[in-house]
Amino acid sequence: MRAFIALAIGSVLLGAEGTLASSSSAYLSCRDAAALPVTGIGVSWSDLDAAAAVKLCEAALAADPENSRLLAYVARALRKAGRIDEALEAARRSALAGDPEGQTNLGNMLDGDLGDEKLRDDAEAVRWLRLAAEHGHTVAQHNLGKMYEQGRGVSQDDAETVRWYRLAAEQSYAPAQTSLGWMYDQGRGVPRDDAEAVRWYRLAAEQGDASAQINLGVMSEHGRSVPQDDAEAVRWYGLAAEQGDAIAQTNFGRMHEQGRGVPQNHAEAVRWYRLAAEQGNATAQFNLGRMYAKGRGVSQDDAEAVRWYRLAAEQGDATARASLGWMYSEGRGVPQDDAEAVRWYRLAAEQGSAEAQFNQGVMYREGRGVVPDYAEAVRWFRLAAEKGLAAAQARLGAMYAQGQGVPQDDAEAVRWYRLAAEQGNAVSQTNLGWMYGTGKGIGQDFVEALRWYRAAIKTDFIKGTTGLFDFLIRAELFEAAMETIIEAHNDPRMQTLTAEEQRILRLRLNEIMERCRIFKHSGERSLASLERVAEFGISQVAFILGNAFENGEGISADLGAAVRWYRLAAEQGDASAQTQLGWMYQKGRGVPQDDAEAVRWYKIAAEQGNSALRKIGLIRGQIASSSISRAKVDRSMPKWTS
Repeated sequence: MRAFIALAIGSVLLGAEGTLASSSSAYLSCRDAAALPVTGIGVSWSDLDAAAAVKLCEAALAADPENSRLLAYVARALRKAGRIDEALEAARRSALAGDPEGQTNLGNMLDGDLGDEKLRDDAEAVRWLRLAAEHGHTVAQHNLGKMYEQGRGVSQDDAETVRWYRLAAEQSYAPAQTSLGWMYDQGRGVPRDDAEAVRWYRLAAEQGDASAQINLGVMSEHGRSVPQDDAEAVRWYGLAAEQGDAIAQTNFGRMHEQGRGVPQNHAEAVRWYRLAAEQGNATAQFNLGRMYAKGRGVSQDDAEAVRWYRLAAEQGDATARASLGWMYSEGRGVPQDDAEAVRWYRLAAEQGSAEAQFNQGVMYREGRGVVPDYAEAVRWFRLAAEKGLAAAQARLGAMYAQGQGVPQDDAEAVRWYRLAAEQGNAVSQTNLGWMYGTGKGIGQDFVEALRWYRAAIKTDFIKGTTGLFDFLIRAELFEAAMETIIEAHNDPRMQTLTAEEQRILRLRLNEIMERCRIFKHSGERSLASLERVAEFGISQVAFILGNAFENGEGISADLGAAVRWYRLAAEQGDASAQTQLGWMYQKGRGVPQDDAEAVRWYKIAAEQGNSALRKIGLIRGQIASSSISRAKVDRSMPKWTS
């Protein structure tokens, strides 16, 4: 936040013109070209045309060589032109003559943060700024406050900082109003008071001060002492962004990216990020890199993402360093290099980045770029976990559960799993469900186990569902498994899964159905559950029931029931059921013998590529009960296909 407050040479306010001023046209031309901007006169530092200003002011000074205010103007013009020695001499002459403007300019030149580092003399800067400040020069008052705030040339003193800021702010000097607002914002030298901070920010913002506009935008965005209002935040960020402020451009881009206060527009976000990034703003550079990495608002380009991440990382941005490490870890946009990944992770981790600490832990656990070391992995996981990173809490819980790098401790595993689970981490929610289901580290409680598995399904459909399937299979809770199949099949998210996710999920479904078909191990309740699932519309289960009734597997054989279930599955497009139904018609099992109907079902199955039927090569009219043996129907568990 403190970075929001700009202290630029071009923002310095002109004090009273005093008796040394002149009304000559030469003087006025110099003033308009080189004076510090205030009350409609002067020019900002960025807009100051050094060559033109030097020419005009030297001409005016030639006509009035003893005018100390003209000397102050000349000093500013020469300084912008890079003629530092001449600027220093002009500023010194003006200051020694007692001109507050000259004293302020001299103080600024001796202030290492504003002037040339080679000239730096903080104590001398304070001396000259104080002389001007005591004469009521607003810029000097503000900059003297800055010296007190930072403890440069004087002992650090927030109360004295506030005193000098207030003197300048009450004279309507916008940068001082912003700085005073910041002191109220942070509770430094005054009790913290968001309402008073907003009041001062608004006064400065309405004068066009970009830093105040940004800070007021932040207050609006977060609802601090003003109603939370994204549109108002966007308005203030936009005003500052249009002035070229890199922080405002970054925030303005973020609001466009997130669609907050404006319609979401990734291309517009990229435009603003780029403007700020090209000014060297590390946050914008990182954000622009992220947009390239994800292909948002620009064509996806890992190499370009790496370029922007690197620019931000080299400025010390921890998030960019962590992201650059990940790019090296994955070989995206750069050759894969675990050692380089570890280097960038470490730099970010040592800055306190929880994500980097977590990734560093993963590298030590897996021995990538470093010698495998579970204890070191635990150390990094713990640092990130204590910062509240759910992924790290989940990993730390797993390390305790497995006794890797720490003594095995199920209770401690449960503690970390719970912290992550309560943040919505699906892996920890399933792990916590498992711990409750097995009674490891906590009292066994199937109800609580199912509650956490259900929570995981809401968080991450694939992880939660497969975790629940695994638990139900091992616990032989077949009735609950059937209910879960219905829920999974009916969940709209089932249709949005990738092919690989569908494959994983269906493997678990098939495993449950394979277990549930052995009725002698699960009884009539499983039969009822299977019938409910089959009637719901899952063809694989209907086929299982058909097989069971045809062959008397765990229940009494019933060919009529077998045909009913085969038909239900066949009508849902199950090729194995279509083949088996054809066989029942061919042999007259549970239905009147009917070769034509048998051929019809065989052909439907063949159109789906049923291998057994392709070998038989049946066509209408070729079926003869005396010449064709029973089709070799695949009796293995039918699999869900992706």
